[in-house]
Amino acid sequence: MTGSPEKLIRLIPAAGLLLILSCAMPSAAWSGTREASIDDLILGEAHYMAGDLSAAAQRLSKAVNSDDAVQVQRAYYLLGRVSLLTGDFRQAKEYFERAADSGNGGSRWKALAGIGDALYASGRHEEALRRYRIAQAAAAGGVDAAVMDLKMALCEHVLGNEAAARRQLGSALARIPVLSGWVGREEEFYHSMSMIGIEVSAKDEERIYLLVGPVRGDFNADEVMGVEVPVREIRKGGRSYLEYGPLADEVEAMIFSEKIRGAFSFPVEIITR
Repeated sequence: MTGSPEKLIRLIPAAGLLLILSCAMPSAAWSGTREASIDDLILGEAHYMAGDLSAAAQRLSKAVNSDDAVQVQRAYYLLGRVSLLTGDFRQAKEYFERAADSGNGGSRWKALAGIGDALYASGRHEEALRRYRIAQAAAAGGVDAAVMDLKMALCEHVLGNEAAARRQLGSALARIPVLSGWVGREEEFYHSMSMIGIEVSAKDEERIYLLVGPVRGDFNADEVMGVEVPVREIRKGGRSYLEYGPLADEVEAMIFSEKIRGAFSFPVEIITR
């Protein structure tokens, strides 16, 4: 079997992966702080990908003790994601802030955006808007910056600044290839999110998922989904489906659903629960 480590991890069932990693990891008593923290970070990510957010949080909480700034930033970022997905927005903001303070690498903008996500989810839209602007300035540009424009447009929409919202949304959609079909249809874009059960101004703690299928063979959407989104297989009436999520927000839901629709012929449904 060949391929990147991330792809290989996703091909192994979650339970088997965790067993393999647990057996392969050296005892903390026989390894230094950095090595032990690497173990916890790898297992934390494995639990996260398997959708076991509680177990992921336990491992990642240990991984932040590493003396490697990159590992610490990654661990705090994932802890922020876990807290965001479980509805603890205050804790999520704190973790993202720690991630942003842990280093100035190319991933720092994600932590800054995470702060905005936590503020947006808790209904603090003006503060979220300011944070997204800071994150956009730290991003490398391209699609990353366009996604920040999209999130800022949603903030402006919620705040009632429709002219600014339409302007930013139109700009963002034009620069995100999988969403370019919505250019000139900004109102339909908002309406589409509400029709699938995701209100732009929603403050509840429902989680958002993508349900893909029924799928056939060794279907794998990692090329478009990446390795940060938990996935599990679901069997219904003898058919196989893949459930991706929980996702951070409606922006992720729209982008990922359009990516899968553009790359595969399988049905994609956005669900909340």
